[in-house]
Amino acid sequence: MSNSIQVRPDGGASFTGPKAVEVFQATAVRVALDHYKPGFPLMHRTYTLSNMLAYATARTGKQYARGAAGARKAAKDLSVWIADRRREIAAENA
Repeated sequence: MSNSIQVRPDGGASFTGPKAVEVFQATAVRVALDHYKPGFPLMHRTYTLSNMLAYATARTGKQYARGAAGARKAAKDLSVWIADRRREIAAENA
């Protein structure tokens, strides 16, 4: 299956294929990690810090400490992973 990410001028986007969907999922987790603050409401009840850090570890291969500092580091590393995956998808479609 081919992978593609298309962003439309009206603000919509479509993620086609398994790699593209994985980019979308990682972006959602990265945003949740960016906004993580202890004691504040979660973006969703399944977006616990442990689940988000486990997701980041599965993608980046790095371990993260629990807490706000670990969340920030995981978000930065996920951003790099997302950029790499987007370049990979663009290269496939070139």
